[in-house]
Amino acid sequence: MECAELTNKFAPPVQMVSGDRVQQVSPTPLHLRYHWRVQDRVGIELTMVPEVECVFVEKDDDCSFTVYTVVNERDLEVRSRIYDRELAILDANPGIGIAFNILSRRGRVLESVIQSKEKPYKRSVVAA
Repeated sequence: MECAELTNKFAPPVQMVSGDRVQQVSPTPLHLRYHWRVQDRVGIELTMVPEVECVFVEKDDDCSFTVYTVVNERDLEVRSRIYDRELAILDANPGIGIAFNILSRRGRVLESVIQSKEKPYKRSVVAA
């Protein structure tokens, strides 16, 4: 798979917030593949699905990653789009162990759904 297939060329620029970092990005193969940590690439790619509220990426002791993608409602169409992004991430990062999980809040407070020491990746559309 080409790296370009990992991006959504029609995605609007987004403002990414992770911890204290705030950065406006338009995804390109160069951004996603060569300059960002795996955690950043995964967080950015999954938050390109508009229904994704946030993404937690935890680095495990064996240098693999566990990913929690948070959505509000259970929706098969949304899950299908998330699965497509997950497959693209795996294809673009061969040899890196990544376990994906989708959590549905169903109106609950985020902290009641997941407890993570990591800062979440969040998406907010930047006005053009």
